[in-house]
Amino acid sequence: MRPDETEKLLGKVLVVDDDTFTRRLCRTALSRHGFQVEVAVNGQDALYKFGLLNPDLVILDVNMPLMDGYQTCKALRRDPAGLDVPIIIVTGMNDYESISKSFQAGATDFLTKPINWVVLAQRCLFCLRASRAFRKLREQELGLEMAQKIAHVGSWDWKLTEKAITWSNELDHLFGFVGRERKSFDLLLGAVHPDDRPALEAQLRDAFQDGTPFSIDHRIMKPDGNMLYVHQEVVVTTDTHGVPARIRGIIQDITQRKKSEDKIRRLAYFNPLSELPNRVFFESALQASLPMLIQRCVLGIYFVDLDSFKKVNETFGHRFGDRLILEGAKRLKTLCGQRLFVPHEPRETPMLLGHVGGGRFLFFMNNIAQMAQVMDIAKRILELMEKPYTLEERELYITCSVGVCIAPHHGKNAELLLKNSERAMYHAKEMGRNNFQIYNPNMEKGTEERLSLESHLRNALGKDELLLYFQPQMALADNRVVGVEALIRWRHAERGMISPGQFIPLAEENGLILPIGAWAIDKACEVNMNWRRAGLPPITVAVNLSGRQFMHQNVVKVIEEALQRTGLPPEFLEVEITESLLMRNVDEAIAILKQLREKGITIAIDDFGTGYSSLAYLTKFPVDILKIDGSFIFKILEDEGSLTIVSAIIAMAQKLGLKVIAEGVEDPAQLHVLRELGCDVVQGYLLCRPAPPDDLHSLLQPNYFADIDNQPA
Repeated sequence: MRPDETEKLLGKVLVVDDDTFTRRLCRTALSRHGFQVEVAVNGQDALYKFGLLNPDLVILDVNMPLMDGYQTCKALRRDPAGLDVPIIIVTGMNDYESISKSFQAGATDFLTKPINWVVLAQRCLFCLRASRAFRKLREQELGLEMAQKIAHVGSWDWKLTEKAITWSNELDHLFGFVGRERKSFDLLLGAVHPDDRPALEAQLRDAFQDGTPFSIDHRIMKPDGNMLYVHQEVVVTTDTHGVPARIRGIIQDITQRKKSEDKIRRLAYFNPLSELPNRVFFESALQASLPMLIQRCVLGIYFVDLDSFKKVNETFGHRFGDRLILEGAKRLKTLCGQRLFVPHEPRETPMLLGHVGGGRFLFFMNNIAQMAQVMDIAKRILELMEKPYTLEERELYITCSVGVCIAPHHGKNAELLLKNSERAMYHAKEMGRNNFQIYNPNMEKGTEERLSLESHLRNALGKDELLLYFQPQMALADNRVVGVEALIRWRHAERGMISPGQFIPLAEENGLILPIGAWAIDKACEVNMNWRRAGLPPITVAVNLSGRQFMHQNVVKVIEEALQRTGLPPEFLEVEITESLLMRNVDEAIAILKQLREKGITIAIDDFGTGYSSLAYLTKFPVDILKIDGSFIFKILEDEGSLTIVSAIIAMAQKLGLKVIAEGVEDPAQLHVLRELGCDVVQGYLLCRPAPPDDLHSLLQPNYFADIDNQPA
């Protein structure tokens, strides 16, 4: 688009939101694209400023005090000056009811949270273009000429008294009618997707009968098989007796907008690695499927966990582990065939495969008539997963453990059913792995093996079996190691190294994480102080705080005692907390973090981007660092969505004055991209695998990573 054309399209935008931080972000994002932005703090303030400012476009948040977004939108539409002004409603829901309610209130468009600021600016541009085009069409009755001036917009004109219909050349192009001389309304209607045609026909009937104008989004099937999403605005002209005499429509190709919305939705509800539904989507679909059970039928839920997956990750690296996940997902998809899921109608989902992280998958099948079929499916899963995997010229044999739960016998809601299927999966592991177990209440009592492991874990501290390994963190500004992350390891006297994935959840469950966590904090401070005494450059040591440790232990006192005993200055200790942990009890979390901050301790949010904290909450937490989860770094070179998320997190952190650490960096090309994006610090196998403290002396020297940028990609 030429600069002079951009100037014609941009205008004054009134942003209405009761959240100060959101208003500020919205003003920054739109001003950067050339919009003049004014703000209002609630619906009443919006009505006053609308009359005062005469904006070209209004952006309304749904949830506001005094008047919500729907009420404000209706009030603006009652104002003669607000009839044609585009109104975009921002909602946290993308369900049919919320979207329908937005349009019933008079909204021109809607946007779902979290807001993609680039999409918002483009959506404003689209609405302003469309608004000005439709206004000129109504005022000057020159719809055909206007449609030709706007890219991807077609128009049609039906004079009812003459029984004649015409449409623009652009509409011919959009619908794939090029080369067809005969024009008819049946031809136009026949291009509409069969599933969308009843709704459009109902709107048209109202227009024919009483002259009701309308707008609607629907799909178009082109003769070549391609599908388009279009937005259609229809206006009616009546004769002197009020009888409809002329109906005109203008059609905008919104396929790219729909693709953007779908991409945002996939980021929220699908695992970025496997692109399968995540636990949130899966649980929602399962809950919606329960009322659809046919009498005398059951629904089977299967919790599938790849055996020894963590060991594969530790031995061959996360990249290899991710390839194993993708191959496992590919095999499980064969259970579903073409009926994997129905994204917009979970009630119609006969079966669904989800990926809940790591080597764990969920699968359900609805309306199973015989119990034997439930077990046949479990056996089929075992057969699929135990076949050898060939990855990177290695032949690997990986089995799986499957927990089976049956609805409605084992639970009446999705949350309980998933919990019970997971219990059954753990029981399958305790029974030797590579088998399936159907849930029964006795599983909740645990097994002898689990009790044995717990007993050994209780003595691990006293026997000096627990170790701390450390992974370096390198600053991209000068390629110097500025910190390390402390990671707990267990070297059992008889069993050897036991995976943290086995003993950390157990310690969290039975409370052993409290003494173990306190030991880890003290030991990390001691090791860091020993490095300083050895003359190594001063660095920060990061320690992870578990949920129980953070909320149920006087963690501030534990840290204070460790610093006093070891003599480590508090500015060289960093604590890491996951964002999901912070959101469990926001007020209590803020209070604890403030105490730590007052003592000079650095605070980091771990695995950022995978939880559910909002920007508004993020500004309330006294944090210093955001650690980007490694799942985004892995796909940063191939997946535009992961790149967008990483770029947005870094940009947001810079605005908030926070440091950013990228985890899971394994490739020089990833390092280069992160450097270009302005990331502060990196951590991952590219630098070093977690290692004992004595093995890191050389890595902590100032020039150890000086030539890391010269490594081959």
